[in-house]
Order: sequence, then C-alpha cells, then structure tokens
Amino acid sequence: MKLLTAFCFLISISFSALAVKEEIIRVPYDWSWSLETTIFTPEGKGPFPLIILNHGKEFGDARLQKRYRGYPIAREFTKRGYMVAMPMRLGFSKSDGVYNQYGCDMVKDGYIQAESVAPAVEFFKKRTDVDPTRIVMVGYSYGGVVSIAYGAAYPHTVKGIISLAGGFKKISGGCIWDIELSKAYAEFGSKNKSPQLWIYAKNDSLFTPAMVERMYRSFRQPNVPTRVVILDSFEDDGHKLFEDPDGVDMWLPQVELFFKSLNLPFSIIQ
Repeated sequence: MKLLTAFCFLISISFSALAVKEEIIRVPYDWSWSLETTIFTPEGKGPFPLIILNHGKEFGDARLQKRYRGYPIAREFTKRGYMVAMPMRLGFSKSDGVYNQYGCDMVKDGYIQAESVAPAVEFFKKRTDVDPTRIVMVGYSYGGVVSIAYGAAYPHTVKGIISLAGGFKKISGGCIWDIELSKAYAEFGSKNKSPQLWIYAKNDSLFTPAMVERMYRSFRQPNVPTRVVILDSFEDDGHKLFEDPDGVDMWLPQVELFFKSLNLPFSIIQ
C-alpha cells in the first residue's frame, strides 16, 4: 500500500481569516492505489463531525481536472465546526486509477463512482479526530448523483445526503440522458435509507425544474425523507450557484434547516 502523505498549510484569506488548516493527503483506495484528498479542519482537537464533499466533472479529460477545494461550500461547514474532506475519485486530478464512464448506463456509473468514494469514508471514520456517528455527505453537480448513489450502495453509513445541483447530463453517443437519469434515480431511491436534501436554482442550465421533478418522482420512497428546493434564478446560470460566494445566502438557510432536522449542530463557532 502506498504511504500516506500529507501537506499542511493555514488558510487565512479565502476563509475570512478563520483559523482553518488545509491538508492534502493520499487516502488508500486499495493495496496499490490512493485518492488525492483535500481536508479543511477547524480549530480544536475534535472529534469533529464530518462532511464528505463530492466534486463534479468538468468538460474534458478527468485527469486534467484540478483538485477540488470547494471554498464557498466548505467554508460554511468549517465555520460551524465541521471537518470537510474532498476526495478526488479514481482517475480525477492526481488520484490513481482511471475514470470510466459507462455510456448511458447511469446506474452502473453512479455505483462505480460511489465505490470510489467509499474508502475515503471508511478512512475518516477511523480517525480519532472524527466523530463517525455524525457524517453528512454533500455533492455538487455530478457529485450529487455520486452522493445519492452512495446512499443506495452503503445505506445507514451517513446521517444525511445533500445534492447541490445534482445530476449527470450525457449528450453524446445517442444517449437519451433524461430517461436514463430518471431510471438511475429510481434504482437509487429503492435502496436509499438516508434523509435527502436536493437544492437547485430555477435557471440551472443543465437541470430544469421539470427535470428535477422527474428525478424526484422516480426517486421518492415513503421511508426516505426527501426535500427538493427550487431557488430563484441565480445570475446567468443557476448551476453555478454553489461555486459562487455570492450565492451562499440563497442556499445556506435550506441546509441549516436540514441539519436541524438531523439534530446536528449548525451554529457558527468561530
């Protein structure tokens, strides 16, 4: 197994002078591969509640995608005493392995990507500075699908799942992506046990309110509390809402309500 390495430095500007430590480590995936993972840790000794924050996919080669740091999202959690871990999945950035996309089979694709995240969850659960009973998984864009698929593949592992502009739109190869995505959500809903919060903006360029409604109707189950929120339009493209610091005030109140429903703390601690 590859040696676990870490690089540490303090963040002072992007986190508004909060004392937050940023580390880049290699999380073991199996006997030979590891995942490039960014950690933001607030002040204190812990054990901290944990956010696993899953990245999306940019256009082009996954290997060329930059390490995900997710400041606008991660910052709000570290301010409230949460450690935030952002693993790059297999084949992305400097993680080992290869990113495989399975054509129009979005069920298989979701499960494979969730499998890529699972070792990171188990790794952090064993850390002495993490409270393994208070883990929430959050995903942006493609990472939202990955988070929901994770909940189906690994039920009862996390307390809740948040999907921010979640979805996956494949427009090449004759794929009827909206039908296949709805099928995938039906599969994931049938096996999920974790409470869900999905947030979108009205003018999301990839996932319209009508498409979100289709995804929800496919997913919904009586034993899985799922709340879907469609916010007002954000600038020229609502899909960018969660990447822009100016959008935080729009989505943060919904996240706070969700955390309260899970009996998890959400007050600013520093």
